[in-house]
Amino acid sequence: MVNVRGGWWRILFVLSLAACARRAPPLAGPSNAPVLVTPTRVTLRTAPGDAEWKALGDEATALLSQYVRINTTNPPGNEIAAARWIAEVLRRDGIEARIFEPAPGKANLYARLPGDGSARPLILLNHMDVVLASPEYWTVDPFSGVIKDGYVWGRGTLDMKGEAIAQLMTMLVLKRAHVPLKRDIIFLATADEEIGAGVGAAWISEQRPDLVRDAEFLLTEGGLTRADARGGVEFYGVGTTEKSPFWLDVSARGTAGHGSRPTPDNPVHRLIRALNRIAAWQTPLIVTPPVERSFRDLATIEPDSTVRRWLSDIRTALRDSVAVRAITADLTYNALLRKRQTVAGSGPGGVSRGVDAGSRRQRRDVPAAEPDLAGDGKLNGHRAVPRDYRGRARAPSQRPRHDHDAARIHRQPLLSAPRHRELRGGAVSADAGRLTRRARQRRARQRRGAAVRRAVLLRHRRARRRKIGRQAPPTSGERQT
Repeated sequence: MVNVRGGWWRILFVLSLAACARRAPPLAGPSNAPVLVTPTRVTLRTAPGDAEWKALGDEATALLSQYVRINTTNPPGNEIAAARWIAEVLRRDGIEARIFEPAPGKANLYARLPGDGSARPLILLNHMDVVLASPEYWTVDPFSGVIKDGYVWGRGTLDMKGEAIAQLMTMLVLKRAHVPLKRDIIFLATADEEIGAGVGAAWISEQRPDLVRDAEFLLTEGGLTRADARGGVEFYGVGTTEKSPFWLDVSARGTAGHGSRPTPDNPVHRLIRALNRIAAWQTPLIVTPPVERSFRDLATIEPDSTVRRWLSDIRTALRDSVAVRAITADLTYNALLRKRQTVAGSGPGGVSRGVDAGSRRQRRDVPAAEPDLAGDGKLNGHRAVPRDYRGRARAPSQRPRHDHDAARIHRQPLLSAPRHRELRGGAVSADAGRLTRRARQRRARQRRGAAVRRAVLLRHRRARRRKIGRQAPPTSGERQT
């Protein structure tokens, strides 16, 4: 769900306006009339004032509510319906959009606001598909787009139809206010981001690179913005690249049998043990140049003096076990510093109880870091099949796709994503093996202590029996006359 009380999408508009606009003369003239039944449009003659911003916020909220009602769950996606709706919204303001359909039902939408060409284009990129929503876990219909308690409820409001509407409103406001632009603004809504079958953004870059060639900036999801308690922006997050996915199919072999008579080498049990080792493995901490700069910049706004010292020199901080526990307790910071492995699901039909059992795992490699393929080939006799970024089988000799230019930092300051919670020491250990060893040592001490207590108790019992035997009076037949 998305909070609609504040001007949540204004940030994107201000960024786009600052990057694209030049000094404008006084403006006049009405906006284009609406051509379809959509929320009431806000007519602008000049830059919006407070009243206009509130009205634009209401329009954005209503548009998001409508957008959520278009079910684009992927698979299958059916993004063509969303693309046609966006095209109509743009067309009522005189912005023509082009729709490409690389596969049946899969669509990409492209629209462009022209500038004077003195600066290179800026791309507003979003995706139209959403992940599965199970209605039994929702208190509302996930595709109702209901507005309740100051929020828009529904699947995709955060990932990423909410941001798509913010970008769409940016295009509409720039057009309605007749803002002179130094650069072209490209609105690009793509399909298939959640599955990655190559018919979305990858298709644009491979089949129609002319549409986005020579763009200087791209704004999309990933680099988050952190606000303080009063709603003021503390920083704008900039994502320079993403971790490269490296897919592996893990399978185990064993003896077939019935569930009532499990075999010792049950492949399901072997697979579970292998996946448990993968999930429990703590990857090493890696500091790339962009991440180091991100922490250094974050240190300038960190109120806690100790955390500020750690962030300002992250390499030194990671040699301190206390700092490691505190920093890696934050999910975002931990993700920035590590490769990540995830058990992503199972093969068709789920995990089998027969001869074969299979599952998929995904590892996210840190950009510009070499993959340790030697550790991925075998998992104690289990078979691991490398996959490419689209999930297709790849020969083991092939290297996974990596962005080796990730170390080339953008000219803008690099800032990381906001923290999910306050740092607190001891929440997560940087060494899972150390915790395991400590647990084993603790159990061993408990066993030794129990054994000692049993031995002492036994000695006490024996001594008491001997004492009682010595103190017992003789029987009448044993008494001397």
